[in-house]
Amino acid sequence: MFFRLTSFFVLQIAGALLGWWLPGSWVDNWPGALAGVVLGSTAWVLVDLLRGLRVLRWLRSDDTAGAPSMRGLWGEVADRMRRLLRNREQATRDAQARLQEFLAAIQASPNGVVLLDPQGRIEWCNQTAVAHLGL
Repeated sequence: MFFRLTSFFVLQIAGALLGWWLPGSWVDNWPGALAGVVLGSTAWVLVDLLRGLRVLRWLRSDDTAGAPSMRGLWGEVADRMRRLLRNREQATRDAQARLQEFLAAIQASPNGVVLLDPQGRIEWCNQTAVAHLGL
């Protein structure tokens, strides 16, 4: 955040100095300095917008590992999102593994087991249920 604010103020000051330095009297050059501040601020906003758009384009893509490499606020946002997505993917893999272990244990059960969805349709059944119920 410090880098972001510093870069904003540096661009404003550089624009003001450039506007002040452009041709004209040193005393009456405040309009040039003001225009320089506006141009410096506009340049900073455009650069910041482009950095934000890079992060947004990455988030809209399916490439969770290809986070843009940046510094500052947008770099921190991209890094934290990449870590969050990686943790969620790992949690999903762990849940899938536990589900497969659970289904394997039910499959080995000597009792017939039938799992129904909310509408009462068969979602899953083990081999014992298939043999007993003729499914």
